[in-house]
Order: sequence, then structure tokens, then C-alpha cells
Amino acid sequence: FAALGQMFIVAAGDIDMGNGYSIGLANVLVAFVLSGSLVIGLVSLALLIGAYALMGALIHLRQLPAIVVTLGAQFIWLGLALIVSPVPGGSSPEWLSNLYRAQPGGVPMPAVLCVVAAAATWFTLFRWKYGMVLRGVGNNRDAVERSGWSFLVGKMTNYALAGLMVVLAGMSFTAVTYAADVNTSAAFCMMSIATVIVGGCEMSGGVVEPVGVVAAAIAMSLITSLLIFIKVDSNLQMAVTGLIIILVLAARLITRRRAGVAA
Repeated sequence: FAALGQMFIVAAGDIDMGNGYSIGLANVLVAFVLSGSLVIGLVSLALLIGAYALMGALIHLRQLPAIVVTLGAQFIWLGLALIVSPVPGGSSPEWLSNLYRAQPGGVPMPAVLCVVAAAATWFTLFRWKYGMVLRGVGNNRDAVERSGWSFLVGKMTNYALAGLMVVLAGMSFTAVTYAADVNTSAAFCMMSIATVIVGGCEMSGGVVEPVGVVAAAIAMSLITSLLIFIKVDSNLQMAVTGLIIILVLAARLITRRRAGVAA
């Protein structure tokens, strides 16, 4: 979900440098607010999605660099999370933990979520009529406006969908950890950027591959598990992961050049 959220931002031609802490904020809201009151918790999570949409509007209307706005926003997410939870704690709502532990048809829920997330985001971007606008926002602004669509609304929709993925990531993270700590999700930022690149998205905007992003996210998780299994020093795991990403990107570049020469 973290990578898919980053994908919607990339589809708009931007990059989210603060989704690590926004996922942490969602984690805190679920563990402290949603676990206590379903209605208030859902409202707080909806406000987070709305904040993402407003961030997209601010970037467009004021012509601000997305990297600057999202970097600044990460401190807002962090500050809000610390207000709600100055120290780690909270608990996962029982219904959320039970849902995450469920095995419909004998299939683990995380696997089901991966398939559903890939299918839903693919349908949104490639089969829903408005998906063309969502991809066009980051690829061809003039074409979007000449077709009669609002570029501002398209941008805000991309950011709102990213906010929805952030909320789902926070809920999943809470279900896994059974508690909340805003700092533990900070690493999701760089990992999500790496994942969307490995998954086949273009940082220039408009070119996204939802299924590839989910597959890349699974692969990245498996790589981390493999490094732990073969007892690679924890201090070297991020370095090894980074090296693997560089090799994958190099392989993609070589493949494209060969395809271009062949054409």
C-alpha cells in the first residue's frame, strides 16, 4: 500500500517524500483513535485523506515543487502523530487483527490483499474512464484540459487516492505490529520510491504499472526476508537491498537500449 500510494503521486508527475511519517500518523490514528471509537477514528483517517488532496491542490495552485511540499508535510505528520502518541503504544482494534489473520479459502489475508490491491488500482487507472485523466495529469496537462477535464481535480484525485493507500498502509502496519510508533514507518518513504521504480513506473509521470508495483513490493519484502535467513549482518541489509535495486535498474536500462536498437 505504501508503494501504491507513491505510485499515484508519481502518476501525477510528483514524488512524496513524507509518506513514511504519514503512514506513521495513520498507524497512530488506528492504534489510539480508531481502536477507541470507530466513528471518530474513521473521521480522523478521512481527514488525512483530505489533507493529501489539499496538498495536491496547493502544489498545483501555487506552482510549488512537490518534493519541497511533501518534505515539509512530513514534519506536520510527525508532529500530529506525536501529539496523539508522545510514546509508542496503543493497540490494534480486535476486528482489524482478526481480519488480517483470516485465511479465506486457506489463503493468507496478506496474499489476498496484494491481489485485490493490484487488481483495484489497475482497474482504476486503466479501465475506469477517469483513469485516463489520472495518468494524463502527469503526462500531458494540455491534453487533459483540452478534453474538458479539470487538471486541478485530477491532481487532487491522484493525491486523495495516495492518501487512501497511506491509510490502508497504516491499518495494515497496525495489524502486523499490534501497536503504534510513528518512527518505525519512516523507512517506507525510500523503499516505496525504489519499489515504484523497480515496478516499472516512470518518475516523469503518467507511466505507471500497478501490478508491477505490487510484484516489486513482494519481491522487496522477500529479499529482506532472504537476507535475514542467510544471516546477513543487519547493518548491511539496506546496502545489499540498494545494490540489488541498482542492478535491477541497470538491467532495465540495458534491455530498453537493446529494444531501441532492435526497433
